[in-house]
Amino acid sequence: MPSPVDTSTLVLTVNVRLARWLTLQHNCNQSASQKVWDTPSIIPFDAWLKETWIASWPRQHVLSSLQSKKLWERIIQDDVQSERLDIMHLQGAAQDAAKAYELTQQYEVADKPDLFNLSEEATAYYRWQTQYRERLRRWDALDAAELLPAVQKSMQAGTIPVPVAITFAGFDEITPQLNRFILYLKTRNVKISWYPAEPATSEKVLPEKKDQWKGEFRRYPDPQTEVIECARWIRSVMQPGKTIGIVVTEMDGYRAMLVRELKAELAPESVYCWQGKEAPFNISLGTSLAQERMVDLALELLACSNHVFSTLIVSQILRSPYFADWAKEESARLKWDLILRLHHPVRVTLNQLLKLKNLQENPGFSSFLYKWKNWLDSKGARRPSDWGKAIARLLHEMNWPRGGRGLSSREFQIHDAWNECLDELATLDGVLGKIDRTTAMNTLTHIVREKIFQPKTREEPIQVVGLLESAGMQFDHVWILGCHADALPPHNDPNPYIPFTLQRQHNLPHCTPNRTLQFYETILLRLLKSSTDVQISFPALIEDRENLPSPLLSPWNEWDPPSNEFTSYRLIDQFQEHSILEEMADRSWIRVNPEELENLRGGHAVLKHQAECPFRAFALHRLKIRDIQPKEVDMDALARGNLVHAILERFWREVKTKQALDRLADDGILPEVIQTQVDVVLSANQNLFSGQDEFKKLERQRLVNLVKEWLALEQAREDFEVLSTETPVEFSLDKLHLRLKIDRVDRIGKHLALIDYKTGKEFPVTGWYNERIREPQLPLYCLAHPADATLFARVSKGKCGFKGMGIDTPDIPGIKNKSPGKGGFEDWDQSKAFWKTRLQAAAAQFLEGATGIDPLDKPSVCDHCELPTLCRKAELLHSTGGEESDEAEE
Repeated sequence: MPSPVDTSTLVLTVNVRLARWLTLQHNCNQSASQKVWDTPSIIPFDAWLKETWIASWPRQHVLSSLQSKKLWERIIQDDVQSERLDIMHLQGAAQDAAKAYELTQQYEVADKPDLFNLSEEATAYYRWQTQYRERLRRWDALDAAELLPAVQKSMQAGTIPVPVAITFAGFDEITPQLNRFILYLKTRNVKISWYPAEPATSEKVLPEKKDQWKGEFRRYPDPQTEVIECARWIRSVMQPGKTIGIVVTEMDGYRAMLVRELKAELAPESVYCWQGKEAPFNISLGTSLAQERMVDLALELLACSNHVFSTLIVSQILRSPYFADWAKEESARLKWDLILRLHHPVRVTLNQLLKLKNLQENPGFSSFLYKWKNWLDSKGARRPSDWGKAIARLLHEMNWPRGGRGLSSREFQIHDAWNECLDELATLDGVLGKIDRTTAMNTLTHIVREKIFQPKTREEPIQVVGLLESAGMQFDHVWILGCHADALPPHNDPNPYIPFTLQRQHNLPHCTPNRTLQFYETILLRLLKSSTDVQISFPALIEDRENLPSPLLSPWNEWDPPSNEFTSYRLIDQFQEHSILEEMADRSWIRVNPEELENLRGGHAVLKHQAECPFRAFALHRLKIRDIQPKEVDMDALARGNLVHAILERFWREVKTKQALDRLADDGILPEVIQTQVDVVLSANQNLFSGQDEFKKLERQRLVNLVKEWLALEQAREDFEVLSTETPVEFSLDKLHLRLKIDRVDRIGKHLALIDYKTGKEFPVTGWYNERIREPQLPLYCLAHPADATLFARVSKGKCGFKGMGIDTPDIPGIKNKSPGKGGFEDWDQSKAFWKTRLQAAAAQFLEGATGIDPLDKPSVCDHCELPTLCRKAELLHSTGGEESDEAEE
């Protein structure tokens, strides 16, 4: 790879990534022939401007990006006329306004008032930028977008020296502001050069023939396959001293897949946690610092506003190794976590935490709680810098992030990035003045979310970069991922605060679809010239959405490569390819012994889970595994269903018959009776509405309306009598003892109907004809209790009704028997005989100890299962490329 310049030339790069990359390439080239060499002057253009300005001891200081954004927020928030714009997101509006100011400076857009009166947004922006400039004048400050003209003026005044030679590296376009600066440098006899080439001033055209670039245009079925094949291709072409670039159109969607597959192919041993081997690649764009659990948990702790906490947050703190003396108190904290989640599933108070058993025997966490209490009790307003010092002091006293242990290299870097955020907070004293704790935390949270964290590692020969980050980079091999029509080019996004006529007149970025298309055509052309070997690909399908190839690639035809185009080096593939399969008997069945059988109890859920997946039934009912998670703060579907069950149970215990129901309706007191039953049940469940009186009123009205709708359906039935509600029944199937509870038993003429209320989704009775009966509740009731019919009673707004099976009679509502010709049964007795046979088989399989991972309806059952880390089904799916097979399940 050619070097852009010699060491005597100043190299100004378009971004930090290119500066690091060019420095690495220069050092590699020099090390091949020399032991000592001069350090090249390679620096990002923006950083050079700032350093040059500061070195001249100027009167004006430059606002940081954060200071500028917060100043825009303050101006917009204080602007009383902005109410007409209906600004829903202050930070978003400030960001767009700051970007508008940057564009108007870089493209030298005139700021005359009459040019900004075509829309309310433009008029408001002109008003804001007038205030912004006035604030800058009062502060003797510069916006970063004004720095380049200021440096030029200082050069003209002789306070900043003019370089002898400058190479501009990686610039796809030249703004009018930059062009004016370059013209000035040329008048001062500065030697100007470009790397890898000077940006085009005229429209460039992509090559029309495939033979004008060496590579392939591949179409893959989905992004996962695309990334896997890309990783295998890298392994096939990588050589010592060669560089490879992976350019990604949509980094957010590809990042996780790339990390996983590149590690699997380039460093297969990295799947072993004890190896710690790093793969030879770098990813240019990091992730938000707030996504790091160590930081996110600290923010949640600091943001609490009173002494009542979500149990979920407290649970996470107790299980976190980053606070207090985790290394010594881990066992006690895990026990407290279990106790809290069992006895305080939704909320817990600070006083309850201070009363934890054996708290004084664990001084680390005890001290942590009192420090937390002092923080929550802090009042008053302070400057942002003072809040930053208080936060740093508090976390240090809480032993964050060490927790009594050593930090890894990554954790050290996260801590350093956090401290940088506190430093940024301290720079806002002049912008925000004194603020309260809530405002300070909101500001800090915003800073942390905007902070991009990228662990510092050595530069590797394989670089994963975005379209813009790839500017100026040259490689031996390049693969461009995700080149579908929605990503290349992306959708047009003009700035909302600059009038469209001005944007088009000055040719601002993304002002029109043609402008966007032209810009990304320039980028694609640059990428095609960045290597002698360029591969391009796109996924035909993303989350059930079909994709077309990018219109920029229309001159070339895509093709579907074979699945075995490149060799896989993943460990699992190596095992499958080279190992000799060994046959062995399946000894995974663990039979229930007599002692276990005596204590084995359960309801219909045992057979339900056995039908869904034998392993799930084994884990839940024999291993007694429970997923203890804090309950939802608001009522969930289960709680709502239980309320409806309780109301209808109380109602029919008192009313008993349809005739009595009709009398209540005729007397006009049915609504009053319904409201009374609802009030009684809500009073008995007051814990569901703690501090939510308005929500309780809404829930009461919802229940009253729902019960009215249901009883209107009951009134339309033939005469019936409710013989019992919530009837307990004990029943045995092949030595498996079950305890059942029947919601309701009705006598309809000479017939008995067993009814089970359902308040959620509809349960299709067609599942009762299957070999594995996923909903065995009502079939079990029919075997345990005399019945002529079994019915689901769906109590759901607008969807109330009965549905079930039974003898053919018009007296019983909702009978949907399937004819024998369509896979049904001859009669009711045959139905019950089939159920008995299948449920006995399921019970026998459970008692014999089946533990196979064999989900009945894979997406549905597995998506709602609480045991994924135990059964490791996801690993089986991933190892087979997402295809489930009988072999994988075994």
